[in-house]
Amino acid sequence: MSMHSTVDISSPADSIPPGDGIRRPAVSILIPVHNAAPYLRRCLDSALGQTFRDTEVVCVDDGSTDGSSAILDEYAARDPRLRVIFQKNHGALHARSEAARAALGEYFLCLDADDRFRPGIVEQAVAVARHRAVDVVEFSVTIRRHGFFQRRRRWYWGSPKRWLIDRVLVQPRLFANAVRCHISCLLWNKLVRREIFLAADGDIPPAVRATKVHFRNDTFFCTLLLNRAASYTAISAIGCDHTIWSTSVSWLEESDFSQYLRMLDEFFLCLHTLYRLVPNSLRTSLLRFYLGVAIGYTGRWRRFLLPQRLIAWQRLMDGFQFEKRASMIFTTFFFGNGRHLKRLSKNLRRRRTLALCLREWGRWILCRFRKAPGK
Repeated sequence: MSMHSTVDISSPADSIPPGDGIRRPAVSILIPVHNAAPYLRRCLDSALGQTFRDTEVVCVDDGSTDGSSAILDEYAARDPRLRVIFQKNHGALHARSEAARAALGEYFLCLDADDRFRPGIVEQAVAVARHRAVDVVEFSVTIRRHGFFQRRRRWYWGSPKRWLIDRVLVQPRLFANAVRCHISCLLWNKLVRREIFLAADGDIPPAVRATKVHFRNDTFFCTLLLNRAASYTAISAIGCDHTIWSTSVSWLEESDFSQYLRMLDEFFLCLHTLYRLVPNSLRTSLLRFYLGVAIGYTGRWRRFLLPQRLIAWQRLMDGFQFEKRASMIFTTFFFGNGRHLKRLSKNLRRRRTLALCLREWGRWILCRFRKAPGK
């Protein structure tokens, strides 16, 4: 008999009447788990070992086959604050939604199964959220690649900008700053009020919910979340260690071209959803941001043959053609005020990516001019 604490997903936590005797923690930590056995113990220890004890951890076993279920069994038997939900493999976006529907906390925190929280960060974030009465509290992170520091400095794209620290933003400026990249669209460095999280989850259209979105699903959901939030603040404390492993989803498409194209399709499915949501005044900024995200992944095109790279560039160009200003956005991205080029050229690896991107764009334009794309 399994020792998992199961949850009836047909009865969301919002439907539980008050005064029913069910413990309602202040914070629910949502963890999608799929084949994360090598890192799962470290992740669970960081979540359950926080100094702020009024928490619960809701894990969704997303069809794991590597022993992750046994680890969850072990921790659920040891600590009653851990609850586990089973489902077939539907992807992290779906798993996170299921965890949110079952969670009981006043605030939600998301954590990937291969990441970990720093000690005391939950207590700090909750104190700030309650003191300032805000919907979202963002904290800083470290990013490691294969266990080693990818960036050693404290301020970078995974952390709040300096001018955002200890300030409270409200709508519409909050969403405008999110779209214009002043607020990091990452999900695992934010404490979010329950009602805001569930409202953003309700904004996910059926077409996206039915898809196993792997490619930047956290960016997509976080954009929905910041559109729903009414207020936001940031703290400088480092609260999460985010690690990109060789087995992480974001690197699986490097050697499989068909999978890479499928992830691009997922990417544009999410982008189209956000495009309809954003007001006209912010659509150009949204497309520039997502173009930058897409361009950031072109470095792995080196593994593909030239015809494949041209097909990938065609898919990238076609994905933005729903916007009449797509050509202008591409042009200003590369040759405008230089801000985007500067962001992509901070180090040697990014300069190589940019050079590859410009070269492939030139090849694609040349093929189109010759009316022989892909050759």
